[in-house]
Amino acid sequence: MYGIGKLHKEAGLVLFFDGPATEEVAIPAGLVALRPVQLERHQRVWCRIRGTWRVAFVDSCDSRGESYLVDFPDGGAEYVPVGSLYARWAQPVRDPVALLKAGAVEHRFIHDRRAAFVRDVLRQRLAAQGLAGVWSSGVETHAHQVGAARRILADPVRRYLLADEVGLGKTIEAGMVLRQLLLDDVGEALVLTPDGLSEQWQNELWSKFRVDQFPNRIRVLPHSTIPSIIPMERMVVVIDEAHRLTVTNGDADVIYRRLCEITHAASNVLLLSATPVRSNEDGFLRMLHLLDPTAYPLDSVTEFRHRVEIRDDLAQALAALSDETPVMFLDEPSDALRRMLPDEPWLQQELDELERLIADRDDDAARAVCHRVRAELAETHRIHHRMIRTRRSASLARLFPVRGRTVGREWLATDPDVRRPAVLKMIEDLRIDLAALESRHAQEFFRTVLGRATAPVIALADLATALRGGADHDLDEAEVASLSAFAGTALGVSVAGQLDAILELATDDDRFTAMVQWAWPYVASHRVAVACSFPTTAEVAAQRLEAQFGTGRVVRLLSTMTAAERGEAARRFVEESSPAVIVLDRSGEEGINLQAVENVLHLDLPVNIARIEQRLGRFDRWAPRRTSPKTPVCSTVFQEQSEMLDTHLGGWRLALDEGLSLFGESSATLQYVLPDVEDGFLVDAIDRGLPYASQRMAARRDFLDAQRRRIEGQDLLDAIEDRAEDGRLARGMVEGDRADATLSAFRGYVVKVLGFTEDVDKHSTRFGVSTRRPPRVTESDVSKIGPDNLRRRYAHRRAMALRGTGLLRWGEPIVDRIADLATRDDRGRAFATEIQQPRREVGFVAAVFRFNIIVAADPTPLDELLAIDSQAAAAARARLGQLFAPLSQGVWWRPGQGEPPDEVCRGLDTTDGDDLGNDPERLEQLTRLVNWPELCEGAARDALRWVARRKNVQQHTSDAYTGAKAMRAHEEAVLQARRRAGADAPNDVRIMDAVLAAVDAPQMTIDSCGVVFLTGPEA
Repeated sequence: MYGIGKLHKEAGLVLFFDGPATEEVAIPAGLVALRPVQLERHQRVWCRIRGTWRVAFVDSCDSRGESYLVDFPDGGAEYVPVGSLYARWAQPVRDPVALLKAGAVEHRFIHDRRAAFVRDVLRQRLAAQGLAGVWSSGVETHAHQVGAARRILADPVRRYLLADEVGLGKTIEAGMVLRQLLLDDVGEALVLTPDGLSEQWQNELWSKFRVDQFPNRIRVLPHSTIPSIIPMERMVVVIDEAHRLTVTNGDADVIYRRLCEITHAASNVLLLSATPVRSNEDGFLRMLHLLDPTAYPLDSVTEFRHRVEIRDDLAQALAALSDETPVMFLDEPSDALRRMLPDEPWLQQELDELERLIADRDDDAARAVCHRVRAELAETHRIHHRMIRTRRSASLARLFPVRGRTVGREWLATDPDVRRPAVLKMIEDLRIDLAALESRHAQEFFRTVLGRATAPVIALADLATALRGGADHDLDEAEVASLSAFAGTALGVSVAGQLDAILELATDDDRFTAMVQWAWPYVASHRVAVACSFPTTAEVAAQRLEAQFGTGRVVRLLSTMTAAERGEAARRFVEESSPAVIVLDRSGEEGINLQAVENVLHLDLPVNIARIEQRLGRFDRWAPRRTSPKTPVCSTVFQEQSEMLDTHLGGWRLALDEGLSLFGESSATLQYVLPDVEDGFLVDAIDRGLPYASQRMAARRDFLDAQRRRIEGQDLLDAIEDRAEDGRLARGMVEGDRADATLSAFRGYVVKVLGFTEDVDKHSTRFGVSTRRPPRVTESDVSKIGPDNLRRRYAHRRAMALRGTGLLRWGEPIVDRIADLATRDDRGRAFATEIQQPRREVGFVAAVFRFNIIVAADPTPLDELLAIDSQAAAAARARLGQLFAPLSQGVWWRPGQGEPPDEVCRGLDTTDGDDLGNDPERLEQLTRLVNWPELCEGAARDALRWVARRKNVQQHTSDAYTGAKAMRAHEEAVLQARRRAGADAPNDVRIMDAVLAAVDAPQMTIDSCGVVFLTGPEA
């Protein structure tokens, strides 16, 4: 904590050296842990030689330990007694001006490069609003993602559901938060993923978020391991596809109970799911219970359903309370709220006040009431006050270029298989039998059989095997469960017999023939996908494509492969030039990113809209403009040979196209109502036939469009806060992300001043230690920087920071630890140079001072909060970073005259002059005719006052205070709402009290300083 000091046994004190011009700091020996040390090689020290302070670096200690051989910057060396040798303690430099007063100055080269590095780090902190983990993530900056991370990190209770639509980057948001927590906190991170996606998650976290920088702190495990996981206090638990784990039957209920124990014991929880609410209130409530068991007890299903039911009307009323509605028309939404929520006295009081203010025409006060009502009701009646959801929209598409989807003019390929009429007869016979049975299992059984019937005929073989009770098939768990009431029964055996008969029929051409013809025009210059849910059928498709185009052109992505094999296959398809076609089964419907695909052929259409949406989401997602196609992904599906046949077997495709436009736009907005839509289709198909079912679904188009509009209107209830702040944060990050300037500043200090080596290639740099010419830092300092950090390569451009390559930004350990060294090391804190000006009068001497000043919030309130509650302090730090990141200011100052004109300042910035750090006699000569310490102190004092009056500094501090007050008002409303909802929110008031106190008393400190002497000819 304190570093190196000198023990004075007689006084019982340890004296710590702060600098040549300041008193040593005395601390009682009993308060610190002591051990004898020998100064390390390259330890920076100050020497008192013949009355003059000189800086040097330790070379070695003599055999008796009485003196050290030290090297001076000018190349000289000599032994200096221990009593005349001083090493700074480990605390930050408090007063660089003291070095200038004492003449303990160094070369301006060192000062300028250190100052440039510090200035660049502060600029990054300002741009990132204090979010080091977000800023240093190896991903592009998008408003909805960085905004989600900011809101989570600014909350002392970081238990959130990330519910963005497919393809918008929930994994990226979770990764940003995870990296920030790993940087800020201690403890273990546990990530639970669907089986088969664990390795992909590990690769994503390693490649983009470099979690290997935090060894032994993160585990990524599949869902199947949950029963064996011991509940304990963990820093964070992240659960992908969390809705899968809310099933209530059998073994699944055991898993859910253990998951409750795991999440409730964790300090922070992130759930990832684009799960529906409506039609699945029980499951959704169980998911929210993982986050907040107090606000969402499992026995509150009835109340929860009521909250779901009133959301539509409530959303419309709150939307009408916006600033866009003229005050004179606020009566209508006010009356609607009175009728809707008569049992909320606080609301009735607010609406009474609103009515009075409208009558008094006090528009500003009326708007203030509307803001409070909107904030509190949105918090109270949002389905969950810790849910963050982003939907696809036109405005989002401009900032976050999602591919989109479409169909071509020839989007229907014809299946030439002559067995298709027999398939139709089997389907018709089955639906008639099911209608007569009136079994509650009929719909799911028919869903499975119809799903297989939409695929190539060969897919029916595995279904026949399963219906006879055989185990050698490729059905998934849902399909197997749907057959449980029929497998081995007379009906099941009958259907299996029909399937066998169909498969025995001869055919010259089949759907695979049409598939090869479809792929032919693309293989030379395009990347396309062939999708089929069923592994055996997908394997046959891959073999047929390989037979036609060669093995090098085809890549498999199948559930029969390991997760590592699937990840490597996806990488090969995206990055290598030879593969043209990727064949994927149901395992490719989740977690794999295939934006490079231009066209996709659907060999089947699952009778599950969410699965088709997930499949399309592999291609219709965020697309880097440099590497991905510019056009929407184009789908091709199959039609039957005749109109009559297509009306029946193509009924599901017609329903998807005409009822939902599924192949032209995302259905994610309708996820709440889609289960009902599917159930209605299956009931109609069994009772009246597939043509009738597809017509009924197409006829519901207007209803579904109305549902889209209503659900989009509910976004007000699901938005945590105004998204405009997300846009400002993202713009600031993009504008402040100056890759070349950051690399130059870092190299200038680390390589040119500290003496580390650099190994540069086309895209990255490695910084290291040369044994022949080691850096001017000790082995202890190198150890603090981290050998692993010095072995890693670093990219200065975000696009190159992949697969473990570090990103040279604030928040990267090597940058942070070098920045920490720069705060503790007094190297480059003070300089003095002389610029000779022959045209000046003889004997002219003028001193122009340089001060580098940091404007920052007062750290004391947050330090006091940290002593009480570390999580609240972390939340306050996140808010303060958003409101008042440190600001760097530089100023040239001439005593008695103030800041010189701009052209003079530019000249001072670019002219080095003669270094006086190695010429103490000349420095003494230039300063002896004035009271030099007083001149330095006066210049520093006046410069600080001048900078405090700068418009940008005043604006920065004013904006911070105004923003803090607005944030305080909003959070007070939210706090009231959370307490009414029974949620835990004990820390919010203290957090904002600390933030307000910090921004109300900003501090200005001098980080480094110097002086340039302008001199004329000597007499």
